[in-house]
Amino acid sequence: MAVSSIGIGSGVLTSELIDSLVEAERAPTELRLDREKEDLDAQLSAYGKIQSSLQEFRLPARVLSNPNALLGTDVSSSASEIEVSASSSAPLAEYTVDVSQTAQAHSLVSGTFATRDSDILGTGTLRFELGTYTTTNDNGTPGDTSDDTINFDNNGSGSFTVPITSGDLDSIAKAVNEETTNTGIRADVVDTGSGFVLVFSSEETGAENAIRVTAQVDGDSDTTDNAGLSQLTYTENPATERFMTETQNAQDAMLTVNGLAITSSSNKINDVISGVTLDLNGVTTSSAKIKVTRDASVVGERIQDLVDAYNGFKELMDEYSTFDPDNPETGLLLGDSTLRNLENQVDSVFGQVVSGMENANVRSLAELGLTLSKTENVYEFDQDKFNKVFDEFPEDVAAIFSQKLESSSSRVDFKSVVSGTTAPGSYDYSITQLASQGSYTGVTAVSFPADSFTVTAGVNDAFKLEVNGVASGQITLTAGAYDGAALALEIQSQINNDSTLKNNSASVVVAYDSGTNSFSITSDLYKSSSSVAFTEIAASTENDFGFSLTNGTTVAGKDAEGTINGVGMKGTESSGTFTALSVLSSFPFTVDANNDEFSISVDGITSGILSLTQQAYASGGDLATEVQNQINADPTLLAAGKSVTVSFDTDKLIITSDSKGTSSTVSFASLDTNSSTDLGFSLNSSLSKAGEDFTTTGVTASGNRLELDDPDNAADGVVLNALVNDFQPGETEITGTANYVSGVADELVSLFNGFLAFDGLINNKTDSIKTELKSVDDARSSMEDRLKALEDKLTIQFISADLRVSQLKNTEQFVTTQLAAIVNSFTNSDK
Repeated sequence: MAVSSIGIGSGVLTSELIDSLVEAERAPTELRLDREKEDLDAQLSAYGKIQSSLQEFRLPARVLSNPNALLGTDVSSSASEIEVSASSSAPLAEYTVDVSQTAQAHSLVSGTFATRDSDILGTGTLRFELGTYTTTNDNGTPGDTSDDTINFDNNGSGSFTVPITSGDLDSIAKAVNEETTNTGIRADVVDTGSGFVLVFSSEETGAENAIRVTAQVDGDSDTTDNAGLSQLTYTENPATERFMTETQNAQDAMLTVNGLAITSSSNKINDVISGVTLDLNGVTTSSAKIKVTRDASVVGERIQDLVDAYNGFKELMDEYSTFDPDNPETGLLLGDSTLRNLENQVDSVFGQVVSGMENANVRSLAELGLTLSKTENVYEFDQDKFNKVFDEFPEDVAAIFSQKLESSSSRVDFKSVVSGTTAPGSYDYSITQLASQGSYTGVTAVSFPADSFTVTAGVNDAFKLEVNGVASGQITLTAGAYDGAALALEIQSQINNDSTLKNNSASVVVAYDSGTNSFSITSDLYKSSSSVAFTEIAASTENDFGFSLTNGTTVAGKDAEGTINGVGMKGTESSGTFTALSVLSSFPFTVDANNDEFSISVDGITSGILSLTQQAYASGGDLATEVQNQINADPTLLAAGKSVTVSFDTDKLIITSDSKGTSSTVSFASLDTNSSTDLGFSLNSSLSKAGEDFTTTGVTASGNRLELDDPDNAADGVVLNALVNDFQPGETEITGTANYVSGVADELVSLFNGFLAFDGLINNKTDSIKTELKSVDDARSSMEDRLKALEDKLTIQFISADLRVSQLKNTEQFVTTQLAAIVNSFTNSDK
């Protein structure tokens, strides 16, 4: 703002005039910047809405990218006594089910007491166990229970004790229910109308969850007199320790599925029919029919959600990219290359024939009933057409939307890929080594003859070991006499029951070899970390059982090895090789004067002339040994430290340098007259393959799991899992092809993840818009600086001009006064 005193001298060059001039300079620039900011703010808002639309679009795409979402099933039961549910993995089939008995929880009730809160049972301790009661009819007469023997087995589940410090029913029930070691027994006090009873119930159903209760009564050593806490006992001795009454016996569910007898401790049965859960509510009076069928309507709803999301996305795109003269809000992003790129990529995925499905029964969305309306530019979904295709080709329909991973070998599972990283396609694989187990084999046991061992407490019964790197506690064998197989089973049982090993899922198999009178311990883990080693053992145990800290044979486990899409193991080096022509098809083979001489280059060092011994060789192995010996005996190669390994494969020799890396090479420098035709040797460099240096990319392994880590390879991210642990007889590798199809929904999810990533299309565009907005702000600041300078300049100029005008006015007044004085003087003189 100009100084307010400007213009006093002139009355014309005022501060208001400066303001007007500055505003006149400001107006066009500010208008342009306001319009630019308004347009950029609108673009930023538009891309915010596009981002939200993509996130909403991604949700139904993500659902359909899961293969299970596309194999929807419907399951029904013809009997009200059986409720059923099914997962999408349940096979389509019909089953006949008959239920003859449902599972029940054990329930015991005490005698009736007049009160619930008076100390009527005294104090002491109750001991509870859960297990199984079995009854043996000793006299063999059906229905005669007079001589029956009842046994109880707690199935290794242990027991828990409850201190009873107050003998009223409520206090006893509370003590049982609040006992922290309670393994599954509930206590309740029930008012029967004629008194109060204490009820013990097992929380789980099944015959193995029967209740056993014993008592220790304070001040009363007789627990069989039905007095005090003894009144709450229930054991396998009905005459002396069974004073509670069984109101419901513990029993398993019994049923048949397609004629196969099934017993279950629970009424919820999910391990009989794959993917189907049966809930038993009662005994069936006639056979129930369980049917598992495809549910096209569920899948159709999910596809409709995807279609609706696509149409909503297209509507938004049209709003921003199409100009409507009657609606100024439209066409905001008309010609925007980012918007066009985004829309084109989505349309390409939605409208394409799915790669890898060109020869399938269903190839595209159009064949599933999705058609593009030519008038409204939206997709329409024909549920009836989809139902027909889905019923006939459900697997192909699943592949159209989601991932389809297939391995040509039934012994190798194509487990997974990295969506957005792995390119759809077919990739060859070769598994040359399967994962193996770590083991320890002891030395010969010298203290005992074969198959006759004695474990003596405190002498040879204890040891410690590590399994898969996990240290056990002390392992103690049960004292007694054993044969070899029985002792192996005892050692295995005690090791596998060690709590530390169990908590870390480390277990072993122990075997006895009567031929060597020795034991072997093998880890159950197939992996490079699989191992067995003793860490502490009594001195006598080595002689007694052959176990030792230093002796015996230890074998480490191994991970699988192989190649995926031509890429080998990560972190490995390879040797240079020469693979001869396949000409050695029959033996014996004769080396003579026309095929015995050659010279060879190993790692760039050329040998002298080498001569094979002229004779007949009975096998390819014999010939390979002779070739190897002659090469490795060459003085020039010996001096340079170069050597080779020669092997025979079916009908050809293979010469491999013993060095590794890119400098590792093998090639022939000269040949005898018939060396090529007879031995398959050649000067042709195409038969030589140089070694490779240590690789930073490639296949990684964990157990039988192989994964390709190579960003430059289309198969990057492929994960395979060998389903077997041994090759078939005579087999050295498992080969096959991994076929990866990425369906529409899977591709969309990858596309949207890329769009919405931190460095994706949307963020890059919004960052660009924000940069332009900052440029507008910077331009506005520059304008303000320029206008302030203009205002200051005008102010100085106006002040200067005003001073001059003021001086002129003073001069005018002076001149006017002087002239007036002169006129007056002349006037007066005339008088």
